[in-house]
Amino acid sequence: GDVVERGKLKIEVFNPQADEFKSNANANSLSMRVSFGKFCAYLPGDVEVQTEPLFASQIGYGGCAVFKWRNHGEGRPEPSYVFERVKPNETVISVGRNDKGFPSSTTLERLRIAGTNIWRTDAGNIYVNATDGGKYLINGTMNMSVVSEWYFMTDAKN
Repeated sequence: GDVVERGKLKIEVFNPQADEFKSNANANSLSMRVSFGKFCAYLPGDVEVQTEPLFASQIGYGGCAVFKWRNHGEGRPEPSYVFERVKPNETVISVGRNDKGFPSSTTLERLRIAGTNIWRTDAGNIYVNATDGGKYLINGTMNMSVVSEWYFMTDAKN
């Protein structure tokens, strides 16, 4: 529930909960919304299924242009309550080479159906620059289908 504000920068922390989960460290993962004026990014950490409903209602609906997908693109049968509320234009999956099949095909298909642009760190570094007016620039490789760097400028949803 912590909120930190410095000028036009605002960080709202939604997780971990006051009563920590003893059996699962990911359930205690830091989940926060970072806003800069009209721009917003949601960073849910590696929160688990049992944790999301505890704070999803505090998030509200829409408004965040960028969402960092949880747990390296791990798939799960149920949708993310938080993702469904945020409805981002862009989704970043922080993932490297692995033998677990991340990001999962379930996650990638769910994101394609949602219509969000998919950015993956296994394709290169991803940089998000934003103005306080809500415009943002993402520099990186999108959807593994672009060979060179791709630049994207749009208005954030508000």
